[in-house]
Amino acid sequence: LLRSKMQSAAIIREMDSGIGRHKELLQSLLVCVAGAVDVAEQLEVQGDTSRVAEMEFTVKAFLEMEGAIKASMAGLNEVKRQASVDGVSLEDVFDKAVDNEKKKQTDLTKHPKYKEFKEKVSPCLSCLHHLTALTIG
Repeated sequence: LLRSKMQSAAIIREMDSGIGRHKELLQSLLVCVAGAVDVAEQLEVQGDTSRVAEMEFTVKAFLEMEGAIKASMAGLNEVKRQASVDGVSLEDVFDKAVDNEKKKQTDLTKHPKYKEFKEKVSPCLSCLHHLTALTIG
């Protein structure tokens, strides 16, 4: 696995490009999260508790995507860092960095954006969860 300086430079350029695209995705995703929170607030005002619960699911899905994108970015950064190291499998480097980043990610309910969502629509969701418990239990 000997890499020339040109190969290493090409790998680094590709990683930079990938990281840039990932950053754009993250920015778009955060706009989507903000939009979902706004929609949930409007639905709460309208008293549409079931759709507010659907928006909670949507916010969690967006935050899961954010975690996956951040893990991938960590992998790209590590490949970029080790691109000039001979004898290293860049695929293994990427996989290890992604796995390490995923281990760092905590429960979605502790994510700041999820907390913001819960603060803004919490009364509505609490009522829905309570009604669901009464219906099921």
